[in-house]
Amino acid sequence: MKVDLEMLDDQIFTILVDFVKTHLLEPELSDDNFSTTKSNPMESELPFVYLKRINGIEMADDLEAIDIHGGLYTYEVRVTSNVSQDEVSVIMNEVTKAMKSMAFVATSLPVYADIDNLHIKVARWQRELDEGDTI
Repeated sequence: MKVDLEMLDDQIFTILVDFVKTHLLEPELSDDNFSTTKSNPMESELPFVYLKRINGIEMADDLEAIDIHGGLYTYEVRVTSNVSQDEVSVIMNEVTKAMKSMAFVATSLPVYADIDNLHIKVARWQRELDEGDTI
């Protein structure tokens, strides 16, 4: 897929969701288990995968510096489950494969952040993407 910087978040989200749903055998996830909108997932939406762009730095500038032609983008992925740390790890392993398939580099490898009955694993991914690149 060719990068369209105006649609970048949606493109990455779509690839991530499709990859995880295709490769993850158990638990079986639906579109309701993924979001780019921060929320408290309902019990029926758990396990839950949340993708958020947390940082971007303009790159690939030209002499006029009128348009943004590319950037160094950082995304955070948070996987939440009410079942177990193992379930979170299995899902995050597929998320990791999805991000690596798009040539992202981990700036923070997955770490646990359990809260009460929720098991959470968070990772950050970074890549320079320019208009017209392939992801």
